[in-house]
Amino acid sequence: PGAENGGRDDMEATNNGETGSVLRAWRARILNGFLAIVAIAAAPAWAMTIMSITRVPERWWLGVLFSVVFAVLIALAVFRRVDSRIRAWGLLLLGYVAATANLAVGGMQSAGPWYLLALPTLALILVGARSGILTSILSALVLAVFAALFQQGVLVAAERTTWNPWTSFSTFVMLLGADVALLVL
Repeated sequence: PGAENGGRDDMEATNNGETGSVLRAWRARILNGFLAIVAIAAAPAWAMTIMSITRVPERWWLGVLFSVVFAVLIALAVFRRVDSRIRAWGLLLLGYVAATANLAVGGMQSAGPWYLLALPTLALILVGARSGILTSILSALVLAVFAALFQQGVLVAAERTTWNPWTSFSTFVMLLGADVALLVL
């Protein structure tokens, strides 16, 4: 095969295969470094969330949810032998869980939209262009659903007086650290 055109088909297949494996290796390396940095950066955000929840006991479920998210994040960072695509999608799923929890409690002024803005960029870099496009659409849909739920009065955001501003700050610093990690790695 490929003899009719000077063997170009074989060469293109080899180059495409090499390019694909180089790209997968690069993404795995970036994911490993990124997960390590985000797991460390998430610790203060998790701690601030837990501390702020102690003042509002009816939000105990948030403490459990964010503790599970944090534990899975650490597992994704530690278990590097798991396929990098599975780990990347796991990270994205955790981001969507955190975004929806933030939106459900804090509304459109919570950290939820920040997560939804960052996730497509992560998907693009860690998984690929199609995943970046897919998650962009998903982020827009999730935000649109929450906007409609709040507008219709189905959901009511928590009063800002019950939320600790340092929780938002620590979440912002975590996401900022994630962005910087992607730039540096």
